[in-house]
Amino acid sequence: MGRNIALLFPGQSLIHYWDNSLLETYRCVIAVNFASHLFESDYVAFYDNDLGLLVDGMIEPNVGYITKPGFKERTDKEVLTSPFHGIRKTVFIKKGDPEDKYCSNVPKYTGTLAWGQAISMLGYTEEIHCYGLDLLPEDDCCGLGGTMRDNARCLSEIIWMRHLNGERAVIISDAHTEVKRYIATGKGFDGVLELYD
Repeated sequence: MGRNIALLFPGQSLIHYWDNSLLETYRCVIAVNFASHLFESDYVAFYDNDLGLLVDGMIEPNVGYITKPGFKERTDKEVLTSPFHGIRKTVFIKKGDPEDKYCSNVPKYTGTLAWGQAISMLGYTEEIHCYGLDLLPEDDCCGLGGTMRDNARCLSEIIWMRHLNGERAVIISDAHTEVKRYIATGKGFDGVLELYD
């Protein structure tokens, strides 16, 4: 078993970079939303209002779920609430900073909350390996998404991921090179903005 943590995001590239034979190479694997329909994981991260969509066809996680407060479904598995749920962006981003007007006030999207949970599980030398984190306004790996995934949402998630320890991430996906560089280093925000604004 490896030391790093894998996040399975539901981008279309997920099926090209991940298969279940990789499970044993990670200490923990967290599937985000509809990635849980295709691959096994230790945890599934979702908002509780997505539960009805997720249960049908979902591969049961080995350990439990990561969700927001208010998840009331009965389960014999562990239920975690991301430690970054409800944290305000002012903790990381000052008013007037370039990212300020493009980022949601709290990390409200499921991928960001799963990211926060993974960060809280990391040891000092571990990394988050992000599969399928395409950050593109397109349908996900199950052909869903539509208007839920637009440029504004992608840009907000990119900014949150950068500010929530982005330097600990290895992005294994079809995300644009500028996006990967910004998340890892904080440099090149203007280039990212050109892609999404």
